[in-house]
Amino acid sequence: MKALFVLVLTIFSCLASGKTSFFDGVKRSKLFELLDNEIGEMYVHLPENDYNDLVAAANVADTVGETFTNDLVMQLLTSEEPRYELLTQAYKNKIVTEYKTKNATMEFKINGETSSFSKVTFSLGGSNSRSYKKIGYNLKIRGKQNLYDSVQFRIRAVINEPTMLRAKLTSDIFTRMGIKTINTGYIKLYINDIYYGLYTIQDSIKVNWIEREYNDTGSTGLIFCKAPNQFLTLETGFDECTNVNEDFTDNTEWVELLKSLDASQTPEEMNNYIDTKGFIKSMAAEWLNGSWDRFNHAGHNYYMYKNQEIGKWIYIPYDFDNELGNNLSGGAFYSKKLLGLSYTWPNVTFEDYIYPHHITEVLILNDDTTFVETVKELIQNIYNPVVLFDHIDEVKKLIDEAVRIDKTPAEDGSLPGRVHVDGDEGGDYRTYQANSEFTTVTIGINTFLGIKRWILDKFRFACDLYDIDCSFAAEYLEGGFFTYEVDEELENPGISFSSLLEAGISTIVPPPTQAESTETVAPTTNVVAEPTQPAPTTNVVDEPNEAVTTDVVDEQSEAETVTVDDDDVSVEAEDSMESDSECWSEVFGHPCCQKLDEVYEVDDNGSWGYEDGHWCGIIEV
Repeated sequence: MKALFVLVLTIFSCLASGKTSFFDGVKRSKLFELLDNEIGEMYVHLPENDYNDLVAAANVADTVGETFTNDLVMQLLTSEEPRYELLTQAYKNKIVTEYKTKNATMEFKINGETSSFSKVTFSLGGSNSRSYKKIGYNLKIRGKQNLYDSVQFRIRAVINEPTMLRAKLTSDIFTRMGIKTINTGYIKLYINDIYYGLYTIQDSIKVNWIEREYNDTGSTGLIFCKAPNQFLTLETGFDECTNVNEDFTDNTEWVELLKSLDASQTPEEMNNYIDTKGFIKSMAAEWLNGSWDRFNHAGHNYYMYKNQEIGKWIYIPYDFDNELGNNLSGGAFYSKKLLGLSYTWPNVTFEDYIYPHHITEVLILNDDTTFVETVKELIQNIYNPVVLFDHIDEVKKLIDEAVRIDKTPAEDGSLPGRVHVDGDEGGDYRTYQANSEFTTVTIGINTFLGIKRWILDKFRFACDLYDIDCSFAAEYLEGGFFTYEVDEELENPGISFSSLLEAGISTIVPPPTQAESTETVAPTTNVVAEPTQPAPTTNVVDEPNEAVTTDVVDEQSEAETVTVDDDDVSVEAEDSMESDSECWSEVFGHPCCQKLDEVYEVDDNGSWGYEDGHWCGIIEV
């Protein structure tokens, strides 16, 4: 009776406080606990010369198309083995201008309180994200001050995915799973009193983060693996993984770890050196969440920390934008099983999802018992629609209005924080609404499975694959009463790269568009006015049903329909040419040109043009 009373009292207390229960029992930094229920406000102030330097530097960066050219993408897609050297070289060759100043000050407002900091380092942040109009920043508080025990932050625009949700949700999911990693919240950023829009704010994993999380002062055992092809072997992880403590140059312990892992042939041997249970849990989480830009595919975006208390190294993942169905075709650079249509992405086994390396072979592939048990635990406790759909709705409710303002042009056509004039843009507000639910959208050649659809499909697949008792969520299983709707005008599964390659098409990435102006323009000095209506979408869209029905629509023409059997979404070249449609390119996911007839590319199927931001087939007259 006493236990029942305590349970009822706890539930009542949570309801009365209005606080989310998603993190109940999980200890986190106070700042991010506050950010669960409120968007913080950050005001950064720079001297005029520093601000002008920031704007100038922000406008020196390659676009995505200039970094990942068609030739590079084709080499990566057609190679039987992953070409890590090409990816590494692409990132190293990327043209950017660095910017950092120690002359910044900052005020932070949250929970009715204002914290002021007079010594702040402010810099441009991100790597590939520098290609976009709205870019990220890094901030460090100096002078022995802190913001709720945090001193270094990654402030990110996450404009490379349509919802601004994936990084936050993944950070939350991994934290709830018991995986030590960064926390994520949202802020409204102002620079010199100019509204720059909605951003995520995250911990920056540095020595002071280790001190806060592990009570380890001045750690010399925090290694950052940023460059691709770092798979915890001496062959690939010796030079490109670096110690975060720049004052410590002795890498003996790191080299010894890699040698020991290379020599280990059983999980028991590896457990002498790393936290194998935590590593396997992270691999299970990355498979469930569709993480392709981390260890299993790209071999980067993680830290290894030598925990002195347990005498083992711990795997710490970070960088969470390429998750939850975000452009998983990027994983096809490493695993050709991911070349198919986006709807198949959640239904890929772990074995087909990864490119195997020694550590995953020893810990998982040779005997997957622990991995399967971990997946079962995560599915039943966390990674299911019952838990995650409610949390997604809570986060959306928090940020929805701020996202609307961020993605809706003002009367003069401007959007907040778009400081990189010639950079790439993300999706609009309508796309955010649709893709955060069940609608799959495509922007350029990048496809984003609906977030809730990813979770639902992955949940169903894992339940069936590993014979998990998922009766607690019976309504979400195949044959259950749960149904969902999609935005039929936006629904677009994108390109089946395997179909294009089978058809012999040699051009996938569009040619770079010519910028209308090369003049560097700073954002308006006025705070962006609140728009009244979302901007209309101009995306190319498809409308698949049980048999995938694709309606290709552009701004000038009525839709023509091509139906492809769900069991045969990979279209052979000869089938493509026998289409009854007048527009021969529709079966490859592209409409025919309506305005121009300038030929950019010719292949065995016909001549290709480029208009309205997409490839189009040229109809021969």
